Amino acid sequence: MGKSFNGENTRARVSNKAKQAEKNAIENEKKVKAKEDASWEDDLTAKRMKKKAMEEAKKHLAEEKKKEAKILYDLEMSKISIKESESAAKVTRHHILLESEKKDEEKQEHEHKMMKKRGKITIPSVVEENLNGIVTEDVWTGNTDNALEVLSFGGSSTTLDVVPKLPMTYDQFETAKLPSYKSSMPTFRVSQMRHLIKKEWMKSPDNPMNKI
Repeated sequence: MGKSFNGENTRARVSNKAKQAEKNAIENEKKVKAKEDASWEDDLTAKRMKKKAMEEAKKHLAEEKKKEAKILYDLEMSKISIKESESAAKVTRHHILLESEKKDEEKQEHEHKMMKKRGKITIPSVVEENLNGIVTEDVWTGNTDNALEVLSFGGSSTTLDVVPKLPMTYDQFETAKLPSYKSSMPTFRVSQMRHLIKKEWMKSPDNPMNKI
């Protein structure tokens, strides 16, 4: 009886150990599986977080590019607006300058025509000489015979021909002066040269109006 009881106890202990070992193996397997599952979940979470971070980075980059494009667009439109304003201002200034030059040329042309008319005014240039009062070498001749004697040399008589000098007109003055102005002022317009010639004519001793 004693041996049989001991054998049963031994078998029971062996069976218990086997069960415990199996239980431990199952527990270990569960732990390993749980650890693997946790690792997989961590990997999945990490992948999801990485994907989300990349999507957010792309979205942020797209927004930054959009802002940059908006800034460049506004800057370009501002430049175009400034250029259009400057162009309009240049056109206005150019138009004003052309109008001013046109008025100056019309004024100078009008004055030029007036000077031509003034130059055509007949001014007596032939002064009747009183042959009864010719003075030559401190000799006073009281009549025509004495005057002819004074003008006689070596028994021959010299006829005094008085050629009247016609007054210079503005056209003649301008024609004479214009070549020298063109030579000395090649960059000037003809209207500008005429303006200067007109000023010179107003003070010139050749101007008949200055002899009145």
